[in-house]
Amino acid sequence: MPPSPDGYRIMREIHRGGQGVVYLAEQESTCRTVDLKVMREGPLASDAERVRFKQEVHVLAALRHPNIVTIHDSGESGGRFYYIMDYIEGLPLDAYVRVNRPAVNDTLRLFVKIADAVNAAHLRGVIHRDLKPPNVLVDRQGRPHVLDFGLAKVLSGDDDSAEGAALTRTGEFVGSLPWASPEQAEGRHDDVDLRTDVYALGVLLYQALTGRFPYPVAGAVRAVLDNIVNAAPQRPRTIRSQIGDEVETIVLKCLAKDRARRYQSAGEVARDLEHYLNGEPIEAKRDSFGYLLRKQLRKHRLLTGFAGALVLFSGSLASSSFFAWTSYLRAERLAAAESAARDQAQRDRKRAETINEFVTNALVSADPNRGGAQGFLVTDAMQRAIALLDGGALHDQPETEAALRLTIAIILDGNARSEQALRLAQRALEIEQVLHSGDHADLAANLNNVGLCLDSLGRSTEALPKFEAALQMKQRLFQGDHPTLAADLNNMASCLNSLGRSAEALPRYEAALEIFRRVLPPGDPRTLFPQIGLARTLVSLGRYAEAEPLLRDAAEQCERSESIRRRRGQSVLEAMVNLYDAWGKPELADPYRQELRATTSAPADDR
Repeated sequence: MPPSPDGYRIMREIHRGGQGVVYLAEQESTCRTVDLKVMREGPLASDAERVRFKQEVHVLAALRHPNIVTIHDSGESGGRFYYIMDYIEGLPLDAYVRVNRPAVNDTLRLFVKIADAVNAAHLRGVIHRDLKPPNVLVDRQGRPHVLDFGLAKVLSGDDDSAEGAALTRTGEFVGSLPWASPEQAEGRHDDVDLRTDVYALGVLLYQALTGRFPYPVAGAVRAVLDNIVNAAPQRPRTIRSQIGDEVETIVLKCLAKDRARRYQSAGEVARDLEHYLNGEPIEAKRDSFGYLLRKQLRKHRLLTGFAGALVLFSGSLASSSFFAWTSYLRAERLAAAESAARDQAQRDRKRAETINEFVTNALVSADPNRGGAQGFLVTDAMQRAIALLDGGALHDQPETEAALRLTIAIILDGNARSEQALRLAQRALEIEQVLHSGDHADLAANLNNVGLCLDSLGRSTEALPKFEAALQMKQRLFQGDHPTLAADLNNMASCLNSLGRSAEALPRYEAALEIFRRVLPPGDPRTLFPQIGLARTLVSLGRYAEAEPLLRDAAEQCERSESIRRRRGQSVLEAMVNLYDAWGKPELADPYRQELRATTSAPADDR
């Protein structure tokens, strides 16, 4: 046991790691129990180990978050570097889960805090790079604490310095293998960014939910590295039946081998987990307007729930539904854009606060007795909100006004109020065109939404240029495959079909389907939108034999998944009936016709 630093008394050893040893100690002046971490090798330590130890001191001193361990003092004693931090009486994450066996939602609540803590480090330009169960302690109150930033990468240019070179050399593995990302496993240190920690969070979450790793991590190192880089994770639901489709989607998005297809920050992981826990749409399924509207309208049937729904839509759908694709997390611009991301986060929070206050005023001033308690629905408050907007309530906050108008337009259009939705969407677009002279994600979103409203009203000729402009803008903004591009291609194809231009619609449906199949996990219901549209277009062109396997596959997906059947089952049945009737095979259409009659006659909540 090393000599105690001045003012502290070492009581016992707690943990011994590759970099240092942690002791339980007592601060003599206050009798407070603390953790004392001492550099293990003392004066014989390598330069890289000294740099890492000092860096951990600097990193922890700069971070202030309730779920990140706090450092109180540091120095050198007996030739050894040390620092003093909070003593956390608890268990490593894996041991905590093993002992307490938390329910799925309790595990997710725990990970909201873990992801939020990691995001706090990211916002200070710090990538942990070694997230694993021993580095996440859960105390007796069930609160997680992230610690051990000894392998952290600081996005401040330090890695280009002599000290940074001592920490990371090309081809050298940095991290802990079972929780490592593909870029770490391949030694691609230039590709290590915030999404590397997102991958590790995915492994931790998978492990906490299932008790297993996503792929084998025992055995020969070469085989393990190959699994990390190439092996697809086993679906969590096949291991634990309580894991739902949306939770599985969140986990698998974290574990995407391609960094561009992961969540782009730990903050996005935390937000999607919170969305799921609150019964709100998750970001990973944001492309389907039907999915969004069902989630919100089921939860917020009465006016008392409208504020939460509107804040959600305005804060995440209208203003940041494309945040994942335009954020500062692109590796080549991480350091330069960190400050901009913090500023954007502050603006988003301010916008959310303004919207919350605005909607609260709309609720208070509306008439709660109109139509009786059961008739006082979300749309009543929306009409009051529209009146406030038209009265200039947010004239000095144009970004917030545009976001709010877009949100209300989306909800109204989904409730067969397309005329009013179109007026709101057009005003939102006018505001965005003033705010943004060039390409911008919010401007593209508004162009697309005006197109949707026009198409809903049968004004497809006017809608098509809006869809085309939105798609072209997004293609310039988002390089490579992205779900939003597939969704816009699908919208344009549907509009072309409405205009009787099926031959032009066909390649757009095909392109949308290809993108969705590349970026979404197998069986994701969003692929059915272009798949069904493509099949219907083939039927209209008389290419029945090509349409049949597409629709049979869609019907099989509905049979395998209750959630898919609820979302797309009726569309599939209608398409099957149309196919066989057009093909001159009504006897094959009859079973689907009967099922369709049974479905449409069932109560809405049972479909």
